[in-house]
Amino acid sequence: MPIHDIEALKRAYLNFRRNTMANFIVDVRRTRAQQIRALTFDSKALSDIETFEREVWLFESRTYLRSRRLELDIFSQYYEQAQLRKAMVEHHLALSDLHKALHTGDLELQGNYTFRQTSTIFAPMLKEQDTRFNLVKQALHLFNNTTLTPRQKVEQVLTMKGFDENNATGLAMIFHPEAIGIVNSVTRIHLQQMGHSVASQQNWQQLQDVLISLHKLLRTRDFIELDGFLYVYGTQLTQQNGSAPAHRQHIASLITKHEQQNTDGNTPLPRVVAIKEPSQPYTEHKSFMSVDWEGIAWTSWLPLSSPALPTGRGIYRVRAIERDELFYIGSTGSDLRGRIGDLYRNLVKDRTQMPFNDPHTAAPSLWAWQNADGLHFECSAATDSTHPDLDILVHYLLWRYRVETGTSTLANHGRFHPLYTKSGGRKAGRRGERLPEGQTNLHGGPSYPPLLLTATPVEQTWMWLNWSELYSFHSRNEVPTSYGIYKIVDSDSGELLFIGSAKNLRSAFQTQARKNWQCPGPAFAYSLLPDTLLPHHIHEIGNDLLGGYFAYAKVAPKFQG
Repeated sequence: MPIHDIEALKRAYLNFRRNTMANFIVDVRRTRAQQIRALTFDSKALSDIETFEREVWLFESRTYLRSRRLELDIFSQYYEQAQLRKAMVEHHLALSDLHKALHTGDLELQGNYTFRQTSTIFAPMLKEQDTRFNLVKQALHLFNNTTLTPRQKVEQVLTMKGFDENNATGLAMIFHPEAIGIVNSVTRIHLQQMGHSVASQQNWQQLQDVLISLHKLLRTRDFIELDGFLYVYGTQLTQQNGSAPAHRQHIASLITKHEQQNTDGNTPLPRVVAIKEPSQPYTEHKSFMSVDWEGIAWTSWLPLSSPALPTGRGIYRVRAIERDELFYIGSTGSDLRGRIGDLYRNLVKDRTQMPFNDPHTAAPSLWAWQNADGLHFECSAATDSTHPDLDILVHYLLWRYRVETGTSTLANHGRFHPLYTKSGGRKAGRRGERLPEGQTNLHGGPSYPPLLLTATPVEQTWMWLNWSELYSFHSRNEVPTSYGIYKIVDSDSGELLFIGSAKNLRSAFQTQARKNWQCPGPAFAYSLLPDTLLPHHIHEIGNDLLGGYFAYAKVAPKFQG
């Protein structure tokens, strides 16, 4: 795509990355996107059309700073932060305060924070609420469908009433921020300002290719960041040309005109062109692949059999040379080279049959991926002679990987290749094998959306789960017999003591009540989970709680061992 000045564009992006307010806005949009993905993962979480409109459809329904009981407007009329800056001055708020509030859950977000709509209700041309809500559920089902590419999802959603390129690509970016960007009238204006003169004539698919080119050129972290930068840079170019008021008026009129067409139900569908999408999104740099990921001194990537691997206790990560993702993160309290060697020997010992689940639990999974796709594995390790609990460090790294990518490593949490069964232990003698045609292993399905670090362990919104009130072990038992996850905390100090899950929460409460928690005020709280969740989903949720707690307290729960 033609750009007037590539070097100026790159310099502007670097300045954008240094802008603390711009980083905060991107952080808000990323955080809200993660929340929406988690909210819509369970179809029962959105109970009615009003909830969808409040939580997802509107741009910024409500931004509330709980600790100050303060309503905020992060965005003004044209996405600027004029009202927010004014409120920060009036209430003596620093940007660091808002950053902290965002990540502790003190800053509550309602809305999508990504795309604007002129109508406050979805598909107003349809009078029946049930009809409108069914359309919403169909669209969300498509966006959660793991068999479709992001572009295919947009194409299908665009055939439904109430959706246009603005909200369809906006929702796609919320669900796939690493793979697709929002396209609307504002996108076209700013690309044209930058020198892409045919932007106004191109359809949304052609402009996706333009956005991908910019994503590669600038090496933006995702399309949420790219969208924020394009707005800021496009506005700066307009101001330099001395036409900012007219520019704003033009944007407003275009949005109003475009969305009014959608309100009337007359939005013409864009012409669909055949564009092949790569099987993997473009990734120039992944922090989880770096030698300093999470501040840890990792070795370079080495073969599993390399004599250069360190000895001693520590942690390690495994990737496939052919894939841009991690397959496994593990630890050993004895000898890294020996532990990784166990994994290597089990993979190459017999390529005709799956190894047992011991001595290395990841061996069956990696063997299945090797057998199915011809993958080759390598690892990176880090020694640690001082950390008292390597297990909690692994939980933390697994959580950070999930937050960064939106999914889990492929051989942790009980996940497995979808076309294979898993071997049991050597004593049982049961080996896994490839499933018959048409059958799949449910543990090869999608991950549960990552939980975010919000609130404190004693609060009912901790890690974006809906927790019950705290129950004293000495109080009357009001815990249900339902399926869920639970936490045990010291109600006096706020310290997290234990995380567990149970098919019968009341039974778990009664069992835990008989233990000595070595504090005067141990308390139990639970979060109900759908009984449709698979075991690897439960493991992912439990892992996120442990990893998030380590990020918060720098220690493991006292009795987790």
